[in-house]
Amino acid sequence: MEYQGLNTNFNHIDRHGSWRRRIQVEATSRCNLACPGCSRTQEIGMYTPTDLNMDNFKLLVREENNIYCLTYSLAMGDPIYAGTLFQQLQHISTLKNRPKLWFSTNGSGRSTEWWKEFTTYLSPVDAQFPTFPGDHIEFAVDGLEDTNSIYRVHARWDTIINGIKTVRENYTGKLVWRYNVFEHNYHQVAEAQQLAKDLGLNEFNCILGDDRTPEHMLLKSRTWKEILNDLS
Repeated sequence: MEYQGLNTNFNHIDRHGSWRRRIQVEATSRCNLACPGCSRTQEIGMYTPTDLNMDNFKLLVREENNIYCLTYSLAMGDPIYAGTLFQQLQHISTLKNRPKLWFSTNGSGRSTEWWKEFTTYLSPVDAQFPTFPGDHIEFAVDGLEDTNSIYRVHARWDTIINGIKTVRENYTGKLVWRYNVFEHNYHQVAEAQQLAKDLGLNEFNCILGDDRTPEHMLLKSRTWKEILNDLS
């Protein structure tokens, strides 16, 4: 897939199947980060590290439920740290009406071998039907090497970049960089967008930090319009 540019309109998420059944899965409560806006960080001790039970997953994700899209959220945990993730993907691969997969991850900490195995379960865009979407892998990376870990505390930049490169080398479907704009990283959006192109990602999505963002991290020095003007 070719680079498709900047996208700040998130209505695109369901444009290919909004009338069909779309389910969001929290595959795990495990995460190797300590983002200050996450309730896992704010309420330490309240969440026991656990993974979605496979019996429950199979009851939810089965052919008769006719699921069009299964979204692996980066909300309470990072799905790449679910201990049952590959079991889930193996089960999905057995379905005749396999749902499309939407993954959101920071991408930190996994090895080259892990990412290679991950890509074996992905479904690319069908060459005969190029407008019909394959699986969608989103890397939520908020800055460059010197700023990403300011919000994504404990993120390891080298492993994120290695993960992106490994997925790109082994998967022809859609890869996206999602960039939360904060006061500490707004000056890097254009450079990050260029890096996304260089790494072979298909899209670069900018968004503003939401109400979970600590006050001192909220964008103040520039307007949203000025940020978008920096991008191509």
